[in-house]
Amino acid sequence: MKIETITARTFRHKTSMVRDSDGHGHPGPESDTTSGLLTITTDDGHQGHVVTRPQDMAEPLLDRFVRPNLIGQDPLCTEQLWYKVYKWQRLGAGC
Repeated sequence: MKIETITARTFRHKTSMVRDSDGHGHPGPESDTTSGLLTITTDDGHQGHVVTRPQDMAEPLLDRFVRPNLIGQDPLCTEQLWYKVYKWQRLGAGC
């Protein structure tokens, strides 16, 4: 099993969470918000999903850091995959 595609889409929904100046979530009045859904699909059709902030899954970030490091890899090696993306993004171009 290998990672084949990584796609992103945004969606609108209601939330009762507000963020403080440090970015921490707290209960608050209901409001509309936009979130992102990142989907990783394997060559045998299995999918994994994560809900995140839209800015964390911008296409330039996915194209530069995420897809080059994850596509073609074993999705069950999560620690190794996390480190590959972290190292690439922090040290630049996988140094």
